[in-house]
Amino acid sequence: MSCTFRIAEVCRHPRLERRPVDNAACAACDRYAGPDRGLGDKVARLTRATGIAAATRVVSRVTGKPCGCSQRRARLNAAFPTSYPQAESPKPSKVDEPPEPI
Repeated sequence: MSCTFRIAEVCRHPRLERRPVDNAACAACDRYAGPDRGLGDKVARLTRATGIAAATRVVSRVTGKPCGCSQRRARLNAAFPTSYPQAESPKPSKVDEPPEPI
């Protein structure tokens, strides 16, 4: 995990100050601020940018029911992780042996 708030196994987010964290907690965190880990992070970024996330929080507060966004985000990240292509190492070239004299 490489969240910008995680320093020395402690979450430094202003609302979660000094809480110890592990990978499972970071995977389900709705305040994760690091590189995309999968489809769930992409969807979360899209919903924040369009205002859907704010509307969902309002509905959640009014109804008193949790939206389940962080759990959905974690499930989508696990099901569809972001894979970055690894740089291929150059293949060793085959050196042809000189032909045998006739």
